[in-house]
Amino acid sequence: MEQFTPETIVELYKKGKPIVDIAHGLNIRGREVIAILSRHGINVHQVEMTYGEKNSLDPDNFRLIQIDTPRFSVRTANCLKKIGVFTVEDLLNCTESDLCNIKGFGKLSLSEVDQFVSELKNGFSKANGSNLMGKESDAADTKSLRYDDRSASALKKAYFYQYRDRIFNGDFSFAEEGGFPEQYADKVKIYEDGYKLLDGDILEQCKNNPQSVALIIGCLLDFSKRQKRKEEIYEVIDRIPSSRKNSLAKYYIVAYTDDKETQDILCRFFANSTILKTPDLINDLDYNDYVILKSFLSWCTFDLTQEAQELWDASCPRDNVKDVLHLRAHGRTLEEIGSKHGITRERIRQIESKAVRIFERKESQVRFIAKVSAEKGGDPVIHREDIEKYFPLHAREFFFLMEGSHNGNFIYDKGLDVLIVGNNSIPEKISTYIESLPDVFTSKKMVSYITDAIEMGLPEDLVIKEIDGLYKLTGETYHRSRLSLASIYRDILSEKYPNGFCTGSATEIKTFRDNIKEKYGDVNLPVNDHALVAAVSRIGVLCGKGCYKLKQKEYISKELANRIHSYIEESQSSIFLMNTLYEVFKEDLEKEGVDNKYYLQGILHELYGDEFVFTRDYLSKDGEDTSLYPTIVDFIKEAAFQVDRAQIQKHFPGVPDIVIQFAIESPEIINCFGKYIHASKLRISESEREYLKQNIDAIIADGAQHHIKELYNLVSIERPEIFTRNGVFYPFSAYSLIEYLFRDDYKFTRPFIAQQGVEITGTSDVLREEVYSHESYDLKELSSFANENHLVINSTLDFIDSCNDEYLMISDQKMMRIVSIGVDEQIAQQVENIVVGEIEETTPIYKIIGLRELPKVNVPWTDWLVYSVLKKWSHKIDLAASNKQFRYAIPLASPKGKMCAESFEYAYKDPDYKGEIPIFDIDELLAGEYGDSILEENLWD
Repeated sequence: MEQFTPETIVELYKKGKPIVDIAHGLNIRGREVIAILSRHGINVHQVEMTYGEKNSLDPDNFRLIQIDTPRFSVRTANCLKKIGVFTVEDLLNCTESDLCNIKGFGKLSLSEVDQFVSELKNGFSKANGSNLMGKESDAADTKSLRYDDRSASALKKAYFYQYRDRIFNGDFSFAEEGGFPEQYADKVKIYEDGYKLLDGDILEQCKNNPQSVALIIGCLLDFSKRQKRKEEIYEVIDRIPSSRKNSLAKYYIVAYTDDKETQDILCRFFANSTILKTPDLINDLDYNDYVILKSFLSWCTFDLTQEAQELWDASCPRDNVKDVLHLRAHGRTLEEIGSKHGITRERIRQIESKAVRIFERKESQVRFIAKVSAEKGGDPVIHREDIEKYFPLHAREFFFLMEGSHNGNFIYDKGLDVLIVGNNSIPEKISTYIESLPDVFTSKKMVSYITDAIEMGLPEDLVIKEIDGLYKLTGETYHRSRLSLASIYRDILSEKYPNGFCTGSATEIKTFRDNIKEKYGDVNLPVNDHALVAAVSRIGVLCGKGCYKLKQKEYISKELANRIHSYIEESQSSIFLMNTLYEVFKEDLEKEGVDNKYYLQGILHELYGDEFVFTRDYLSKDGEDTSLYPTIVDFIKEAAFQVDRAQIQKHFPGVPDIVIQFAIESPEIINCFGKYIHASKLRISESEREYLKQNIDAIIADGAQHHIKELYNLVSIERPEIFTRNGVFYPFSAYSLIEYLFRDDYKFTRPFIAQQGVEITGTSDVLREEVYSHESYDLKELSSFANENHLVINSTLDFIDSCNDEYLMISDQKMMRIVSIGVDEQIAQQVENIVVGEIEETTPIYKIIGLRELPKVNVPWTDWLVYSVLKKWSHKIDLAASNKQFRYAIPLASPKGKMCAESFEYAYKDPDYKGEIPIFDIDELLAGEYGDSILEENLWD
């Protein structure tokens, strides 16, 4: 982005650069450019020509042609109406700066206008040659005229304007005259019919005061549109089966889409009514709601028997595939089927896998299983007999395909032998509930347990089936016939994972399953990895990111636990980041074997889970603070547009910044460079998602880490609408979007992306590696290096401070190795003693007089060198910069706890500021190097 001054804008404008381009390049509004030009004596309205003048179009020829959304986007049309542009005539009388001055009228809107006027000009000049203005032309040429849809209507109206008086007098003979374009004949018929329908008074109004009848025309058009929509809705409803019409719409809405916003709109239409009630709901629908409703009703015309057949045919296009699936569904092995067909076991496996993949893809498109659930009144449990109802001939094979599918819309539970639609937690809840039952209970108690399960919302038949599988009934008593899964998990964790089981790795989970199978055989583990991980997390303690180890009696000493508890209780803050707590007690925690913040969180949750509220990576003493977190997330979700911190703070007065920070760091919140949008608002099609993935794969194919800017630049050229449609205008925003879409597919560390398994070197590490390869390093070179490598330095000073294990600042321009500077901890102690003895409040370091007595080192003493020395070694001094922008800052020092940097924000303007500290050298003075000047000047002033 260009840096600019008002003079820059004036210069660019005088060079002929359009106002909108200037505004876009400098990231300011068009009206701000116009205001700056006006302050410099340039009246853009006098300099610029109107659109009509620039394109040789007479606005009078377009006086009656309305501006409407078919020609322009809704945003552009609304912006034009703000300044009274209702007709093409109005538009042609505007200048570019008139439009740029409209709030919300940007480059895209201006591009729409430019394209429309250009098409109007091109088409008008052609039509002009075909007697548009009464000139002779070849009729054959006229027949061949073709215009863009947005300008064709305008040209047609402009053509008839020349016959305006004759039309109002009922004279349509001009259509019989030579040279009349044949393609306009239909319009003549419309005018003629209109003339016959309207009485004289209305005709007079149309001619002399057309705006007065605009309201009538609008009402008639609106009525006509609504009637047409209603007729279309009736026609669709007629095609829905009668039994389905009388079913509650809410079950079909859930099956129709996973999009929460669309579901909410449809549920608002129907409330708790049936599909048959639709006609009573459509009178007051706007166009967008009508489109959603019609699409839903059209979907409701499905035929499950036909769809089942189509799914089968698509998955099994050849007889040999059908035979393979038939045999597999009936329990035959891969080897047996391979022998029958004379091919290898692996080839049979490939045929089966391909059929399952095709089925999975097709089913996700038609949502067959979700439709079956809707037909069952929203029952999420689908049995084999439910499938047989629609596909009796190959129901077994059909169910076999579903067993192998990993479709996100449903899961197959092997233990229960059912499909679970939507709510994947049902098997997990059943398993958890039965795990909680005693090992022995009576038949009478069994009735009580089933009743409790039903009250919890668990399907009765599935609960009974699971109990029958886990317990043996002897007389009137149930005995657990095998170890519970929880007992098995505990045993495996203890034996195989003493240092923790990583649940975030698919490979680790597979190994965990294999360990169980090797020791216990087939114990009907949950098919869904999520259910297995949830069970492990209940019996384990968090010990790393996504890692759990078996719970213990004691994790840390009581003394350390009490200190941490006291720290939390005595603090004025109500919310604590785990990272902060870990850093405060890091030394003691590491001594006791706690080596990361996640383990600390797990321990504190075990110790104080009933006292504090734990959410993600922080804890709160006050549950109200954490309840704000999801509320803020919901606020962002419900917002029509992106929101920023200021809007959040305005909506939630007094909310702590840390709570806002937690909310905007939620996985479903996309950070668009300081503005935030909920993931549910993203508009990215599957094909666009696939396009992005293909380009990411191509970029990172070399196995190295790559900056997001590479993908951003590529997409901005080839498919910019993917980003702009979702409010992404910077690489920073693109990173947030891409990380949300593909966080499970690639390795991310802002602003880099790489293949899974590639170790990403962060921005600070890359910069540090560059600095550490030199004896000294110029900070301007650091900035250049960062720009060349697409690296963002959030804070120059923070980065410099992070290098003080080996480097210190020797000025505001350069860093140098500590060994080359010649300072050490002993000298640092002298510096600290001088500063502590002299200052009582926040003071610019260069004004501390006592520093002139410092011993000589290998470079001149400066205020930034003093800052760096104290920053590295001092424990009694607080240090800060006077300004957030390093290039404008001077270093400040204060006694511990008394730093007030705000009052020195503009200290860099102090004329006394030089940076260097003159050192009092007694040896040089005795040698007379300064001569008599020491008598004439006061070195201390």
